[in-house]
Amino acid sequence: MTWGSITAERIAEAETLINVPLRRDRMQWIEAATRDTVRHFAWGIGDDNPLWLEVDYGKKSHFGCNLAPPCILYAVDNTVVAPKLSGVQWIYAGTGWTWFEPILMGDSFITEVRLIRQEVKRGRRFPLWVLQTGEVRYFNQHRRLVAVAIGRCARTPRGDKLVAERGEGAREGAKPHHYSAEEIESIERQILAEPRRGDRTLYWNDVAVGDEIPQVVRGPLNLIDIMAWYAAQQGAQPYGGVHGDAVRYRLKHQDYHLNKATGAKESAGRGHLEAGTG
Repeated sequence: MTWGSITAERIAEAETLINVPLRRDRMQWIEAATRDTVRHFAWGIGDDNPLWLEVDYGKKSHFGCNLAPPCILYAVDNTVVAPKLSGVQWIYAGTGWTWFEPILMGDSFITEVRLIRQEVKRGRRFPLWVLQTGEVRYFNQHRRLVAVAIGRCARTPRGDKLVAERGEGAREGAKPHHYSAEEIESIERQILAEPRRGDRTLYWNDVAVGDEIPQVVRGPLNLIDIMAWYAAQQGAQPYGGVHGDAVRYRLKHQDYHLNKATGAKESAGRGHLEAGTG
């Protein structure tokens, strides 16, 4: 069985896991919404909402305590469901969320995770690839369902495997956009103009069809933004950790990036910290 290849046999092997409960030992960064985890997640996404961060503000709210940003559940389980196909890279392809309850300070969580669908795809960029769809169900300490996430991962050829299929042109990527001073000034102006409702509750009968939802502007995305997200949401866990943990993970899963300059095996996620940094 060739490392990193997508074959009918390996696709069929992954398909045997559909609707089978999956272990999540490497996909969980936090277990509970504590003051520290909520604060660090809010800092990591650049959200200074006092409902997450200020104790006195939270006490005066309808809930009587601080809440956590709903997307902190990404740190409870990162929604990546990509079993089998060792050595084949997974590319995050989006998550659909349904929330049923707010996340209160002090809530803790357990998850139930399964692969629910697998589709074989073909296209111009990847001659053969697989789209895996997973479901993550989040329960709080009262066993109440807090949210359901339906996440998708594209399993695609990596590096030399793709070049072998498509030729050297497969290595070419899009060049980063160079922002003018005027563009940067416009983006910063929009960021600072983001409206805040604060404790002014918006009721359903105050909203009409066609009302415009205020936009939330972010960017340009930079290396520190990405590092802050990693620190808040997952660390290095999905890529096996660091040092001895990383070696043991790579031996088990055969999931790594080969650094051609050094010959060393490195985290498969290193590309997130390289693009557009020149």
